[in-house]
Amino acid sequence: MSKSQKVAEFNLWADSFHEGEWACRNIAREIESQGGSFVVQYDQGFIPAFRFKINNLEIRVHVYGNYGSWSPKPKALENLLSWGKPDLVLINDSNDEILIAVEETAATPTGNQALQRCERQFGSAIEGFPFWYLISEFGLHSDGGVRRDSVWPSLMGLEIMTSLEIPSIVLHYSDLENPEDYESGKGMKSLFRIMMGVLINSTNGVEPMRGLEEELQSQIEEMTKFIDLTATNSLYFLPESESTKKEDLTKKLCTTGDLRSSHRKDRENYLNWPLACELTALQQGEQSSRDLKKQDSFARELEKSIDKGQSYGIIRGSGSKPQKEDQMKTWISQQNSIQMTWEKEVDSKYEEAFRLHLKDFPKSPTGYHVITAPRILYLFDDFSKVVNCLSRSFPDLNYKSLLKIDSPSLVYISNSVKPGRIFGDPYTGQIAAYATSFGALSKGRKVIAYFPHQSVAQAVNNFDNPSNKGLRIMKELTDYLVFGGGITLDMKTGEVL
Repeated sequence: MSKSQKVAEFNLWADSFHEGEWACRNIAREIESQGGSFVVQYDQGFIPAFRFKINNLEIRVHVYGNYGSWSPKPKALENLLSWGKPDLVLINDSNDEILIAVEETAATPTGNQALQRCERQFGSAIEGFPFWYLISEFGLHSDGGVRRDSVWPSLMGLEIMTSLEIPSIVLHYSDLENPEDYESGKGMKSLFRIMMGVLINSTNGVEPMRGLEEELQSQIEEMTKFIDLTATNSLYFLPESESTKKEDLTKKLCTTGDLRSSHRKDRENYLNWPLACELTALQQGEQSSRDLKKQDSFARELEKSIDKGQSYGIIRGSGSKPQKEDQMKTWISQQNSIQMTWEKEVDSKYEEAFRLHLKDFPKSPTGYHVITAPRILYLFDDFSKVVNCLSRSFPDLNYKSLLKIDSPSLVYISNSVKPGRIFGDPYTGQIAAYATSFGALSKGRKVIAYFPHQSVAQAVNNFDNPSNKGLRIMKELTDYLVFGGGITLDMKTGEVL
């Protein structure tokens, strides 16, 4: 090795050896396209060890597949994984610094599946690490048709970048004629050009994103184009962008800083969502209350709030998948048992405030419908209006302490009946995507999640459990969780109202 040659070592942690080696071989392809070369050997017979050479640099990357197979792991990696497991995490071996996290999927995520990985996107942002999400834009559905990717990961990523000033990029591959084809579209090559650039910069001892502004700006422009083309498929409207010019935003994203200590409320957001009182005549024309799928007092009040001009719905439609009778009976029994055990341990004012009965769920030929409100999300102008809805729905409970809060708000509804399900996929990903996209990080919007068929005991009993990924995300992004019977948990203090 000559005196002028620089050598650096990196570790690529991966969900599997296959994914880690696949990534390194694609980095190698970019290295070779720039006149470099690579070799690979297998340490201990199974650990891929890549050695890239380009110009005067030697870049060594070891692949560590299957996170759970290795101990100890770098502390920063442990912290990141506690929010969810990205497929790839590139780490500088000299100081255990995380340089980039990557999620990639071979199938086009649609419906609820589209938001399952958003918790990983959020976790990387909150820990202060750049994140890239490689998704097939077009995919084959089981019915033989072609589906397009959801808008939510892209909306969420742009909001993260403008509010936290850290890269959170969604890249698409494939096209309409070649669905789920990695080699079609721009996404895959763009991802590995970024990864190659980060490795080269880190080997040279400079900021990881230096000189990558052009590539990054192109990625951001592709994200905004995708949002403009697809948003109205799932949203009633998309307001004008209030983000910084893409060139200015790109420059901010290519510099370093202690993002985790930044003053979020001093940042701007990507989209300025209007208040209900600010809707145009055309937007108001699409807003009116609808019938409930299953009777629920709070859901009914939320629907009434739309007619009163206090809130509006932004997401089109809400599906209803019937649940099997035997499953429903099991889940209902478990929920009631959990609730009754908790009631014995607390104030009697909660006695029988929440009980589930199978007869209350509408029956269908294949099971029982669990959905209540016809929408999953409500945007309120004023948090006090949400409190008024709660007070009218559950008059035996006292919400007066919440009336002093003055802030626009978001109410999210999950109708799941299965115990514990709300703290896993896809619900934690949904909360991460919706709360972030609608300004919880940048504009201080209050977030309330409503779980009409779940016992509050599940959250109370696990409130301080660090391994409960769902509760961890909810503590960060929600202000109050409202459970069956209107029993409400303050997510900042753990107090039951």
